Amino acid sequence: MLNSIIDAFFITLLRNHGANVIVPSLAEDDQNENLIFILKYIQEHFATVTLKELSSFFNYSERQLQRIIKSSTGMSFSENIQQLRMNQTTRLLTNPDISIAVISEELGYSDIGNFRQAFKKCFGMTPLEYHNKTR
Repeated sequence: MLNSIIDAFFITLLRNHGANVIVPSLAEDDQNENLIFILKYIQEHFATVTLKELSSFFNYSERQLQRIIKSSTGMSFSENIQQLRMNQTTRLLTNPDISIAVISEELGYSDIGNFRQAFKKCFGMTPLEYHNKTR
């Protein structure tokens, strides 16, 4: 009965928040029981999390954690962080009340130049161009 309740709980969560969840497709032998928790932790702390912090928190070596993330998502730790940052950036840039400098800082970039460069590499335009285009 408890398993049915838990299943119903997760089904409801996925229905309501499915767009915000990264669930990798895993082969049976690659399943790691902590993987969902690792990915969720990355999603919640992408602006500040480091591989060292993550490996310490989940009690894995950095190298082992890199392998787990890469094999399950197809991207490295830093690529996952970059993707999450850019997804959040596009959401924040649609708000005309938030400056690009504030967005950059909120997403964990210490230098706005690095933020602009990463954004332009990902989208082919600067954050300001994207911001003006989405107004």
